[in-house]
Amino acid sequence: MSRDVNVPYCYYPKDFPNYAIKTSEPTAFGQRITIVKTQATYMPNEILNLTVDLIFETTQRIRIRIYDPTNKRYAVPIPVPAVETKANVTDYIVSLNQSPFAIVIIRKSTGTIFAMKTIRKKRSFLLSRSTFAGSGQFTAHWTGDNQATYENMYFSIPAILSFNMFGITHVGAVICGFSLNATEELCTRWMQLGSFYPFMINHNSIDAKDQDPAVFSWTAQQIMKQALLMRYSLIPFWYTLHHQAAMASKTIVQPLVSEYPNDENTFNIDQQFLVGRALLVSPNLKTLAKTVHAYIPQDIWYEFPSGVKLTSVGLFMDLDAPLEKINVHVRGGSIIPMQAPGPNLMIGRGNPFTLLVAQSASNNGTGNLFWDDGDSIGMIVSAFFLLYGVNK
Repeated sequence: MSRDVNVPYCYYPKDFPNYAIKTSEPTAFGQRITIVKTQATYMPNEILNLTVDLIFETTQRIRIRIYDPTNKRYAVPIPVPAVETKANVTDYIVSLNQSPFAIVIIRKSTGTIFAMKTIRKKRSFLLSRSTFAGSGQFTAHWTGDNQATYENMYFSIPAILSFNMFGITHVGAVICGFSLNATEELCTRWMQLGSFYPFMINHNSIDAKDQDPAVFSWTAQQIMKQALLMRYSLIPFWYTLHHQAAMASKTIVQPLVSEYPNDENTFNIDQQFLVGRALLVSPNLKTLAKTVHAYIPQDIWYEFPSGVKLTSVGLFMDLDAPLEKINVHVRGGSIIPMQAPGPNLMIGRGNPFTLLVAQSASNNGTGNLFWDDGDSIGMIVSAFFLLYGVNK
């Protein structure tokens, strides 16, 4: 294969070739399309020909199968309903774009573009490492393959803050790092920090040592457990923030400068962040450190979950940060919905709610709660949800 001079092997040609339709034929179940790569790239072992089967299963359901017709490749063995004939009358229109190849499926009854959500009648969860402007409407995002280093743990904070400003709010970094071997101290600190990512994920390379909590000492397990319980206790707060992000384009996490734009001390802070407007997170990002140098903005702050009020604000200070502690503070004037944590989110949804009230200087507070069943589609349209505004 010829390639341009001085172009790395892994790079695409300048025109970024896509697949285009070669043939399209009706089948007993719907339609079969052959698509071909318009131009070979520099990637090794690429698939130049693919087959796309459109299977019209029922009036409301279409199945799309994309596969390599020449070489058998591994596929996730997901059971699908068996059909003997295609549906002759459907509530969807399938249109194809010739080049680049694309499938657009539109529901006749509403005119809206839809995905494969109607099979389970439940919400889908999409996770992507590769995203672009507007992707936040459809998918969560993780920041890619990082390394098990303190530097990478630190860089995760600017990453999640940046993606929130991009409108991709459900975002997180790989906790404990993807490559290299995480130490117990690093993984403990990262689990604490990751408990305050909008999206929390821990997985790593097959070549690296296991890094789930169970492989570490009992002491480390208990510290990680407490961090997770802290996160689970705040699920109603997180859920409300996600609702506000979806409906009002708000950020879920944000830099301090967003809330304190007139405070020059906040301009360069990238090792602390706010969850919503209510929680200030100041993680320990250095090995063997027993304190964290943090900025406390000019406001009223209470330590979470102890409730101890900070007496010094508007300055940088060294906060105690032993291994078992991540510094989190509640902003005065906030009312945070909380819930007794369960062993998992499905079981925990039925647990009692509480309100954490952090009084402001004028002894008042405000907060919100959005709550629905957590899984059904169209809850906003059907108005089957709770939305509370709380003032004290």
